[in-house]
Amino acid sequence: PVKAWEELESKLAQLNAFDAEVIEFRRFYVSAAVECELDKQGRVLIPPGLRVHAGMDKSVLWAGHGQKAELWALEQWQQLSKKKSPDVSDPARGHGAARPVSPVSRLRP
Repeated sequence: PVKAWEELESKLAQLNAFDAEVIEFRRFYVSAAVECELDKQGRVLIPPGLRVHAGMDKSVLWAGHGQKAELWALEQWQQLSKKKSPDVSDPARGHGAARPVSPVSRLRP
């Protein structure tokens, strides 16, 4: 949604523009962002360059994460699914709970 993107840009503008993590985040996340259109049937039209970059050919899969979703090439999703499942018994484990907060991590709601 446009509103969420604008909020992210606003938070990003408040960070140190010379911080290496902020620069890297802008370079690889923000600069690659594109607004995708919907076709007449309401389908998301992924630009060709992004489809090639993501390895998307014909079959794709939407993976929901609450208010967010990821679009995956089906083959890549299946490869990921074959790996060992993460330990979800402790939600804080492995999610940065014990790490120092970086400037980019402050962008998350």
